[in-house]
Amino acid sequence: MIEEDEEYEIIDLDFGSFYPSIMLMLKVIPPHLGEAFLNVLKTITEQRLKAKANKDKTTAEALKIVINSIYGRLGFEYGYLYSPKCMYQVTVNGQLILLKIIELLEIEGFRCFYANTDGATFKVKRSESKKFYEIADSYANEIDIPIEYANYKKCAIRDVNSYSIQDTDG
Repeated sequence: MIEEDEEYEIIDLDFGSFYPSIMLMLKVIPPHLGEAFLNVLKTITEQRLKAKANKDKTTAEALKIVINSIYGRLGFEYGYLYSPKCMYQVTVNGQLILLKIIELLEIEGFRCFYANTDGATFKVKRSESKKFYEIADSYANEIDIPIEYANYKKCAIRDVNSYSIQDTDG
């Protein structure tokens, strides 16, 4: 159980459209497809992030399913996008990217107490939150994958798939 208090806040960082963004960053293309594949993925990913920024939840969620299914189809052996090499390239690099941001923040004293496939949650001294955001934003800019932040009031976590989170709005 982790709770915010007068001294500490809980900050969650989540890479936006993480796997599709990795595919774009690393130019991951199934071998039987060409550059047009990345152009389509880029267009859909940008549309999704724009819809999310504009609070168009319906469009953002629909496009999230589309772009995440593009990644998911890399591992579906009966599908047109099947490419285990591409799938592993995305997942292994995704874990390395996530571990790198956690390492950068941990080195500076920020405690990560939860992580999943595209984000991590930290207990941060309120007096040091500016530094936390500067480090995270600098890394996000370096790899050109956006980070979305959330603040939590309380986190009850048993494991990565069994948790309850109360945000600062209740």
